[in-house]
Formats: sequence, C-alpha cells, structure tokens
Amino acid sequence: MASRPTNHFHPEHPTESELLMRLNPLRLFHREPPQPVLLAVTPPRTGERTLLGVENLLGSIAVPEPFSLELSADPSGPRLMVRCLDGEVVRGQVASHYPQARVERIEPPDDPLRIGADERAWSLSLRSSGPEFLPLRIFQDRDLLDPGSDPLLAPLGALANLKDGERVVA
Repeated sequence: MASRPTNHFHPEHPTESELLMRLNPLRLFHREPPQPVLLAVTPPRTGERTLLGVENLLGSIAVPEPFSLELSADPSGPRLMVRCLDGEVVRGQVASHYPQARVERIEPPDDPLRIGADERAWSLSLRSSGPEFLPLRIFQDRDLLDPGSDPLLAPLGALANLKDGERVVA
C-alpha cells in the first residue's frame, strides 16, 4: 500500500494530526467577536433611589471591555442608554438590580450618534476647573430624599423641549 502525503486531506482516512485538529477542544470555545450593542434603559417610575444601589449596579457590570452610560434626547423625550460589547451581561445586571426596568436594543440605524448625510453636528467638552480626581459634588443617600434633589433633574431638564430634527447626546 502506497503511503500518502501528510499534507493532503482524505476525508475517509484522516491522518492522526488531521483527527487531532478536528477534535481540538479549543475549537469549542472559539466564538465570533461580539458586536457593539446599544441598549435603551427605561427605569421604573417608583421605587427606592439610593446612590449605593447605583454604585452596586455599576460595580456588578464586570465586563473586560469599556461601556458607556449616555443620556440622549430628541423631541419625543430623553432616554438613558448603555453602549457596550456584551449586551446580555448589562441586561442581566440591570434586570437583577431594577426588575421593573425595561431594556430594549437600539438598532444601528436608530443610534442617536449616527449622523446622516443631511445632518450637521457639533460637540462640546466640559471640564472641571479643579483636579481631575475630585468629584464635582459628593452626594449622600439622604440628599435624594428631598423633593427635587435628584442630580439628574438638571441634565434631564436641559434635554427637554427639543425642536423637530434636534437631538442631544451626553
């Protein structure tokens, strides 16, 4: 019987190295790289609001890649959005911390950061005048108990009453 070259694949009679390649357990773990995901989060209207709860949520999103929290608005109103690579981790953590919250995927054509050919955009960077490591203000949980003390009220108010064709992302 003639020997066959080892670099030629025969499906009926694979060589030992060809069998090992087919049975390579590392191939079981090979996945396509995740694609970026944009999620819109609608928090519940009622419930306890604590800074510790938000800290716990942000700390629980243990993904190795960066993610961002964004406020976006158009004439229909403001939205809280999360931009990330692993939407299932973020979705699961938001659901476990805020079970009544709605989390919806935003498709790429509806991304508020997408700029159409007939649109114009401008940007602005705000910086603290103090050292970068200092917060603008330190909040305590009791600060949120007073009506109107929510630190997001001012940014959300600035995102209200947009005209047709306008949108803002922060």
